[in-house]
Amino acid sequence: MKIIICVLLLLSGIYANDRAINERMLRQKAFNNRSNVIARTQNQTQNTDTTSFFVALEGSLNNTVLKKNIESTNVNTTSFIKQRVFGGAMKVGFMDIDRFIGGRFYAEGSYTGLSDFMIFGLGLNLDILVNFLDSKMWNVGVFAGIGGGMYVATFKNDSLNSSGKTPLSPAGWINAGFRFTIFGNQAIEITYRYPYTYASIYKDSIVVPGTTGQETTSYSYKSDYIGISYAFAF
Repeated sequence: MKIIICVLLLLSGIYANDRAINERMLRQKAFNNRSNVIARTQNQTQNTDTTSFFVALEGSLNNTVLKKNIESTNVNTTSFIKQRVFGGAMKVGFMDIDRFIGGRFYAEGSYTGLSDFMIFGLGLNLDILVNFLDSKMWNVGVFAGIGGGMYVATFKNDSLNSSGKTPLSPAGWINAGFRFTIFGNQAIEITYRYPYTYASIYKDSIVVPGTTGQETTSYSYKSDYIGISYAFAF
């Protein structure tokens, strides 16, 4: 009888020990699974959500329009001078995008050379970014947004009176285009910009010879363009 009791106690001890070991193994497995889920979630967040500072250089083909207005006591004429010229711009800003949608805010400085004027622009832009093809190495998307700023003109034509003023006048535009990203931090963009306002860049008044009346000459400027830019994100 004593032998049977000893055997039963021994077996119960072995069973209890095995049960404790199994419980510890199950707890460790659950902990490992939970850790793996957290790690995968963090990796997915890191891979699909990026906030970055970027710099872009752009070259463009500009369809410019100068609106020339001459106004006096007896005369009020308006003419339009159209030119197709090359321009350039530099953009700096911040971008926040996950795998498929995001946005960016950036400032820009631009230059356009016309026959009579050199035009410098400063502006701010806000775009929405949408990716429709995505992979680890590259993605393809579109963007659209609005912008606004100021233009300042300097004179290339000596016939323009040096006393003429170059007022700072607001201008607005719409941006749209395609965006091709490679290696996660480099992008090639094709942009179309359409301005919806003219910017006043020159105004001068003179006294008409033989009269007491004045003649005022003014120029306003706008330009739509197609541009190609290279952007690098830090």
